[in-house]
Amino acid sequence: ASGQPSDGAELSLLLYNDGTVCDDLFNDNAAAVICRAMGHESAKSWRTAQSWSSSLQAGYPIKLDNVVCDSADFEWNQCRYLTTHNCAHSEDVLLSCGKKQEHCIST
Repeated sequence: ASGQPSDGAELSLLLYNDGTVCDDLFNDNAAAVICRAMGHESAKSWRTAQSWSSSLQAGYPIKLDNVVCDSADFEWNQCRYLTTHNCAHSEDVLLSCGKKQEHCIST
């Protein structure tokens, strides 16, 4: 997964391989898995773009649809998704992740 979720309450457009992610079947489990895959401790919140739609979204193709992670503890490669879609940009996912994970390196 890739993208630039914000640290804090702000929701940001979720990007995957330079495209947006549709909200069909998306849920809290998927949000948690994606935030962790991007190095964050957890997901804070997510919602569909609906009235947020902006010209920013129009510049990206929709790359993922029907993202399903059966558990919030899954890794990204355990989730299922389609790379084809039946979505409009009003269905794009906006995501906010928790703080970045701290990685300790012992020598």
